[in-house]
Amino acid sequence: GFSLVELMISVAVLGIAFFTMFTFFISQHKVVATNQRNFTQQQQAVFLLDTLVKDIRRAGYFHKGEGSGADQDVKIAESRKIKFYVDTSSSVQYEYDAGTEKMYQYNDTFPGGRVIFDELNITTLSFRYYNADSTTLSTPVGTTLDLRSIRRVDIYMQVKPLSSATSSAGMTTAMSFNASVKPRNLGLYEE
Repeated sequence: GFSLVELMISVAVLGIAFFTMFTFFISQHKVVATNQRNFTQQQQAVFLLDTLVKDIRRAGYFHKGEGSGADQDVKIAESRKIKFYVDTSSSVQYEYDAGTEKMYQYNDTFPGGRVIFDELNITTLSFRYYNADSTTLSTPVGTTLDLRSIRRVDIYMQVKPLSSATSSAGMTTAMSFNASVKPRNLGLYEE
């Protein structure tokens, strides 16, 4: 048999072992939860960027203007806002509000606007516009002639992690996303 002292030592060693394993499993659970939140955030950012690319690619689809050359497919082209026709009469607008760090979409279904991915933590979102010669158009693109000459839109987005993902230098790392879009329909119906 075991003496009382041996039994107490065994219980103490088992207690320490269980406490160590419990602490390890809790820390691993936190790591998995953090990775899952970051992965979900990355998926949402990629989905938002894909939505922007898809919609901007359709800019001017079936929109022939008003016939006199006074109308254009892209209505607003600013560094944080873009508005364009997506069919004969409907337009869509995307606008980034730096104060709230949110991206808003305005269209016929959401005339008052709606937030896209409320928890995304977008720290930077910008649009750059180029003409057919790949010359950068200064923003806001103000003249009708310049709005009509847009042939490429670059999108840059930076997202702050929801959880404390840190680099080796101890700094919180932001995720950057970018895309270049050539709207397929812009310029097709010019007179």
